Amino acid sequence: MLLLLSTILGCLASSSITSEVNMNSGNLAYDHFWKILTERDLRRFLFADYDMLVRPVTDPNKAIVVYATITPIVIRRLDENDQELVMDSWMSMKWSDEYLKWDPKEFNNITVLRIPHTEIWKPDLSIYTSTDDSRFKISNTLALLYSNGTVMWFPFFQIKSRCLRQEKQEMNYFDCNIRIGSWMYSSNLLHPQLAE
Repeated sequence: MLLLLSTILGCLASSSITSEVNMNSGNLAYDHFWKILTERDLRRFLFADYDMLVRPVTDPNKAIVVYATITPIVIRRLDENDQELVMDSWMSMKWSDEYLKWDPKEFNNITVLRIPHTEIWKPDLSIYTSTDDSRFKISNTLALLYSNGTVMWFPFFQIKSRCLRQEKQEMNYFDCNIRIGSWMYSSNLLHPQLAE
Protein backbone atom coordinates (compact mmCIF):
# COMPACT_ATOMS: atom_id res chain seq x y z
CA MET A 1 0.00 0.00 0.00
CA LEU A 2 2.83 2.36 0.87
CA LEU A 3 4.58 1.55 -2.41
CA LEU A 4 1.40 2.28 -4.38
CA LEU A 5 0.91 5.64 -2.61
CA SER A 6 4.50 6.73 -3.27
CA THR A 7 4.15 5.74 -6.95
CA ILE A 8 0.97 7.83 -7.30
CA LEU A 9 2.60 10.81 -5.58
CA GLY A 10 5.65 10.41 -7.83
CA CYS A 11 3.43 10.48 -10.94
CA LEU A 12 1.59 13.57 -9.70
CA ALA A 13 4.86 15.36 -8.99
CA SER A 14 6.23 14.59 -12.45
CA SER A 15 2.99 15.73 -14.18
CA SER A 16 3.04 19.07 -12.32
CA ILE A 17 6.62 19.65 -13.46
CA THR A 18 5.58 18.82 -17.04
CA SER A 19 2.64 21.21 -16.91
CA GLU A 20 4.82 23.98 -15.50
CA VAL A 21 7.31 23.55 -18.34
CA ASN A 22 4.55 23.47 -20.97
CA MET A 23 2.86 26.61 -19.64
CA ASN A 24 5.90 28.58 -20.77
CA SER A 25 6.00 26.96 -24.20
CA GLY A 26 4.67 30.06 -26.01
CA ASN A 27 2.12 27.93 -27.86
CA LEU A 28 -1.22 29.69 -27.37
CA ALA A 29 -3.32 26.64 -28.23
CA TYR A 30 -1.43 24.47 -25.73
CA ASP A 31 -1.19 27.14 -23.03
CA HIS A 32 -4.98 27.55 -23.19
CA PHE A 33 -5.26 24.26 -21.26
CA TRP A 34 -3.36 25.75 -18.35
CA LYS A 35 -4.65 29.28 -18.01
CA ILE A 36 -7.53 31.46 -19.17
CA LEU A 37 -6.32 34.09 -21.61
CA THR A 38 -7.77 37.54 -20.91
CA GLU A 39 -8.26 40.77 -22.89
CA ARG A 40 -4.90 41.87 -21.53
CA ASP A 41 -3.23 38.79 -23.05
CA LEU A 42 -5.04 39.42 -26.33
CA ARG A 43 -3.86 43.06 -26.45
CA ARG A 44 -0.27 41.94 -25.85
CA PHE A 45 -0.61 39.37 -28.64
CA LEU A 46 -2.09 41.88 -31.14
CA PHE A 47 0.12 44.89 -30.44
CA ALA A 48 3.49 43.21 -29.82
CA ASP A 49 4.66 44.09 -33.35
CA TYR A 50 1.87 46.42 -34.58
CA ASP A 51 2.76 49.66 -36.41
CA MET A 52 -0.09 52.18 -36.49
CA LEU A 53 1.72 54.26 -39.15
CA VAL A 54 1.52 51.51 -41.78
CA ARG A 55 -1.57 50.81 -43.90
CA PRO A 56 -2.99 47.56 -42.49
CA VAL A 57 -2.75 45.38 -45.60
CA THR A 58 -0.41 42.50 -46.36
CA ASP A 59 -0.48 43.33 -50.09
CA PRO A 60 0.88 46.90 -50.58
CA ASN A 61 -1.12 47.29 -53.83
CA LYS A 62 -4.45 46.46 -52.20
CA ALA A 63 -6.88 49.30 -51.50
CA ILE A 64 -8.43 49.66 -48.08
CA VAL A 65 -12.17 50.16 -48.45
CA VAL A 66 -13.57 52.47 -45.77
CA TYR A 67 -17.35 52.41 -45.38
CA ALA A 68 -18.49 55.76 -43.99
CA THR A 69 -21.77 57.29 -42.86
CA ILE A 70 -22.42 60.80 -41.57
CA THR A 71 -25.10 61.03 -38.89
CA PRO A 72 -26.30 64.60 -38.16
CA ILE A 73 -26.77 65.39 -34.49
CA VAL A 74 -27.78 69.05 -34.53
CA ILE A 75 -27.77 71.91 -37.03
CA ARG A 76 -25.99 74.79 -35.31
CA ARG A 77 -26.54 77.35 -38.02
CA LEU A 78 -27.84 77.70 -41.57
CA ASP A 79 -26.71 81.09 -42.86
CA GLU A 80 -28.98 82.06 -45.75
CA ASN A 81 -26.83 85.01 -46.85
CA ASP A 82 -23.49 83.16 -46.83
CA GLN A 83 -25.23 79.92 -47.81
CA GLU A 84 -23.30 78.00 -45.18
CA LEU A 85 -24.34 75.10 -42.97
CA VAL A 86 -22.77 74.40 -39.56
CA MET A 87 -23.70 70.98 -38.21
CA ASP A 88 -22.49 68.67 -35.41
CA SER A 89 -22.23 65.06 -36.58
CA TRP A 90 -20.95 61.58 -35.93
CA MET A 91 -18.98 59.81 -38.61
CA SER A 92 -19.27 56.05 -38.63
CA MET A 93 -16.25 54.40 -40.27
CA LYS A 94 -15.64 50.71 -40.88
CA TRP A 95 -12.59 49.03 -42.46
CA SER A 96 -10.50 45.89 -42.21
CA ASP A 97 -7.11 45.71 -40.48
CA GLU A 98 -5.30 42.57 -41.65
CA TYR A 99 -2.81 42.77 -38.78
CA LEU A 100 -5.40 42.81 -36.00
CA LYS A 101 -7.04 39.39 -36.32
CA TRP A 102 -7.22 36.53 -33.84
CA ASP A 103 -8.90 33.20 -33.25
CA PRO A 104 -11.48 33.67 -30.46
CA LYS A 105 -11.05 30.01 -29.43
CA GLU A 106 -7.48 30.79 -28.39
CA PHE A 107 -8.58 33.76 -26.26
CA ASN A 108 -11.47 32.56 -24.10
CA ASN A 109 -14.01 33.28 -26.91
CA ILE A 110 -13.30 37.03 -26.92
CA THR A 111 -14.74 38.33 -30.22
CA VAL A 112 -14.48 42.11 -29.76
CA LEU A 113 -12.07 44.54 -28.08
CA ARG A 114 -12.55 48.22 -27.30
CA ILE A 115 -9.29 49.97 -28.22
CA PRO A 116 -8.33 53.65 -27.86
CA HIS A 117 -8.32 55.05 -31.40
CA THR A 118 -4.84 56.46 -30.79
CA GLU A 119 -3.37 52.94 -30.83
CA ILE A 120 -4.47 51.85 -34.32
CA TRP A 121 -4.12 52.93 -37.94
CA LYS A 122 -7.02 55.13 -39.05
CA PRO A 123 -8.01 56.48 -42.48
CA ASP A 124 -7.13 60.17 -42.94
CA LEU A 125 -10.60 61.15 -44.17
CA SER A 126 -11.42 64.84 -44.40
CA ILE A 127 -14.38 66.91 -45.56
CA TYR A 128 -13.48 68.12 -49.07
CA THR A 129 -16.42 70.53 -49.23
CA SER A 130 -15.64 72.18 -45.90
CA THR A 131 -15.41 75.97 -45.69
CA ASP A 132 -12.86 75.65 -42.87
CA ASP A 133 -10.51 72.95 -41.66
CA SER A 134 -13.24 70.62 -40.37
CA ARG A 135 -11.51 67.74 -38.66
CA PHE A 136 -12.54 64.95 -36.39
CA LYS A 137 -12.25 66.05 -32.80
CA ILE A 138 -9.46 64.17 -31.06
CA SER A 139 -11.13 62.83 -27.98
CA ASN A 140 -10.89 59.66 -25.97
CA THR A 141 -13.14 57.71 -28.32
CA LEU A 142 -12.76 53.98 -28.52
CA ALA A 143 -12.70 51.89 -31.66
CA LEU A 144 -14.34 48.48 -31.80
CA LEU A 145 -12.01 45.75 -33.01
CA TYR A 146 -13.53 42.41 -34.06
CA SER A 147 -11.69 39.08 -34.28
CA ASN A 148 -12.00 38.98 -38.10
CA GLY A 149 -10.04 42.27 -38.34
CA THR A 150 -13.05 44.58 -38.80
CA VAL A 151 -12.55 47.97 -37.14
CA MET A 152 -15.37 50.42 -36.38
CA TRP A 153 -14.75 53.98 -35.20
CA PHE A 154 -17.27 56.77 -34.48
CA PRO A 155 -15.56 60.18 -34.18
CA PHE A 156 -17.51 63.36 -33.49
CA PHE A 157 -16.95 66.36 -35.75
CA GLN A 158 -18.45 69.66 -36.84
CA ILE A 159 -19.11 70.32 -40.53
CA LYS A 160 -19.01 73.78 -42.05
CA SER A 161 -20.07 73.45 -45.65
CA ARG A 162 -21.52 75.49 -48.51
CA CYS A 163 -25.21 74.96 -49.22
CA LEU A 164 -26.68 76.39 -52.40
CA ARG A 165 -30.11 77.97 -52.16
CA GLN A 166 -32.55 76.38 -54.60
CA GLU A 167 -35.97 77.63 -55.65
CA LYS A 168 -38.52 75.28 -57.07
CA GLN A 169 -42.24 75.90 -57.54
CA GLU A 170 -42.55 78.57 -54.85
CA MET A 171 -40.47 76.52 -52.43
CA ASN A 172 -37.00 77.41 -51.18
CA TYR A 173 -34.55 74.81 -49.98
CA PHE A 174 -30.82 74.37 -49.57
CA ASP A 175 -28.79 71.76 -51.39
CA CYS A 176 -25.80 70.70 -49.26
CA ASN A 177 -23.31 68.34 -50.88
CA ILE A 178 -20.77 66.97 -48.44
CA ARG A 179 -17.81 65.11 -49.94
CA ILE A 180 -15.26 63.16 -47.95
CA GLY A 181 -11.94 61.71 -49.01
CA SER A 182 -8.31 61.15 -48.15
CA TRP A 183 -5.69 63.89 -48.51
CA MET A 184 -2.69 61.54 -48.53
CA TYR A 185 -3.82 58.34 -50.24
CA SER A 186 -5.01 57.93 -53.81
CA SER A 187 -8.23 55.98 -54.38
CA ASN A 188 -6.27 52.87 -55.40
CA LEU A 189 -4.83 52.75 -51.84
CA LEU A 190 -7.74 54.08 -49.76
CA HIS A 191 -11.25 53.95 -51.17
CA PRO A 192 -14.06 55.60 -49.14
CA GLN A 193 -17.57 54.36 -49.84
CA LEU A 194 -20.95 55.42 -48.54
CA ALA A 195 -22.21 52.72 -46.18
CA GLU A 196 -25.69 51.40 -46.75
